[in-house]
Formats: sequence, C-alpha cells, structure tokens
Amino acid sequence: MARITVVEAVKAKYTSRPTLYRAIKQGKISTQVNVKGTKTVDVADLIRQFGEPGEPHAPAEVSQTLSTAALESEIERLKAENDQLKHDASEGRREAKDERDEAAAERKQLYGLVETAQKQIEDLSKKDTDAEKPGLFKRLFG
Repeated sequence: MARITVVEAVKAKYTSRPTLYRAIKQGKISTQVNVKGTKTVDVADLIRQFGEPGEPHAPAEVSQTLSTAALESEIERLKAENDQLKHDASEGRREAKDERDEAAAERKQLYGLVETAQKQIEDLSKKDTDAEKPGLFKRLFG
C-alpha cells in the first residue's frame, strides 16, 4: 500500500485540496499520520475515488451512467405518473365544484323556508292585532 501526503496528491493532480479534504472528512478516503506528523492517504483510495492522476476526475460511482433505455423507461414512468396526477387533480376540482353547487342549492332552499316561516309569523301577528278587541264597557261589565 503506497501512501502519499495530501500535498503530494494535489501536486500529482488527483484532485484539488478542498475536494480531497472533503472526501477525507466524509470518510471516503482514510488517512494516517506518518512519523513527521503529516497526514498521508493511500494511493489506491485516491485512484478509487478520483481516478488516475491527471485525468478529468469523476468518482467511479458518478462516472457510471444509466443506459438510455433505462432513462427512457424512467421518463415514460414519470409521464404516466404526471398524467395520473393531472387526472386526479381534475377529478378533485370537478368534485369540489359539484359540492359547492349542491351547497348553494341547499342554501337557497333553506332561505326559501326561512322566508316562508317569516311570512307565516307576520300573518299570524297581523291576525292577532286585527282581531276586534272588546271595548271598555264589555271588559268591565262583560
């Protein structure tokens, strides 16, 4: 296992210093401290994570691309899901409109009942006031 310092790894163009320290912090690359107290990294870890020195570096996980067939199937799946969501939203809007219309019709019916009841109350109160009241003598002498 060949080990080199962080500075040597940067000079060999494995990657930049911030990227290397970020990989160390995330645990993607292990370090050891040599006798001089300097951090060293394993060359195999550097190659695994960043590729050969001097090459445009991309981690092995990122450099693997999906096949176009897999991407196309994913696009089709997402389109189908999008269509289903649009249909569900449209259906929900239609149901909400129907419920609003039903509520408006019920409200109109209730207002009609209230108006009818008010008219009946007014009519009854008029009849009571219109009824002939007995005069003073009738009330006193019966």
